[in-house]
Formats: sequence, C-alpha cells, structure tokens
Amino acid sequence: MEKDKKLYSTLPELMARTDPKMTQRYLAEQLGVSASVINRLYNGQPVTFKLNPEVLEKICNYFDCPLADLLTMKSPNDI
Repeated sequence: MEKDKKLYSTLPELMARTDPKMTQRYLAEQLGVSASVINRLYNGQPVTFKLNPEVLEKICNYFDCPLADLLTMKSPNDI
C-alpha cells in the first residue's frame, strides 16, 4: 500500500444513487446520528477523524452495502 494514500468516503455517490434529492440532514435523521458526522463524511476531504463503528454500521445497513463500498483508499493523484 502506498503511504500517501488516504481514506475517503463515497457517501455522496451512495446518496445520489439511492435518491438524488436526499439531503445530509435527512440521512442523519433517518440514522439517528449527528448531521455534522454525515457532513464530515460527505465533504470529499480525507477522513481524518475517528470513525464510530456503530455509525458506519448504520450507514452501511441503510444503503445495504459493505464497508468497502462506503470507504476507499485513494492517492492524491486519483482525486
């Protein structure tokens, strides 16, 4: 694994695929999590904060996807 790779969320793609009109606030309400957590995963920046496994599980269950579909490793050249 290249050491310059960082962890990114694919949450925007999952949301758009499920419902193009889905808002971050709506998703947060459906999952019972803070809107700021959803925003941090949605913003397209590397995931540099501690992730709560329960939140990740809720998101994966909501979108019926494995964790590998929610989080991905990318190098700066891939972005």
